Amino acid sequence: MHLKFIEHRESEKSIDCVNEWFTFCQKNAIPYITISTRKKFADVQWDYINFHSKIENKIDMLGDDFAQGMIEIFKKYANNKSTYIAGSRVAEFKNIEIPQARNLAKNLYDYIATNLKING
Repeated sequence: MHLKFIEHRESEKSIDCVNEWFTFCQKNAIPYITISTRKKFADVQWDYINFHSKIENKIDMLGDDFAQGMIEIFKKYANNKSTYIAGSRVAEFKNIEIPQARNLAKNLYDYIATNLKING
């Protein structure tokens, strides 16, 4: 099994590991998902930016239904402090408890890979 996301502390200067993760995701054409942690809570982010135009076209064809699926995943792991911004090309889920954020990231990865037919 390969990694489905990278996790880093929000307070650390972790730009190098995030950049390496981006490059890895781009090279392997897999979803680019990061978790930024604090003491108790974390933010989960997904961005399409590492995908080539063929996959971008698939995202555009899925449209709002694709974003709605990500929101449904968020709802499974959210708490009363959690918020989200989600569209078909980016998603950010804020203030998720850290263990739940990891589960959200795994499920988000699987959802994106399945819908975009990525063999990641």
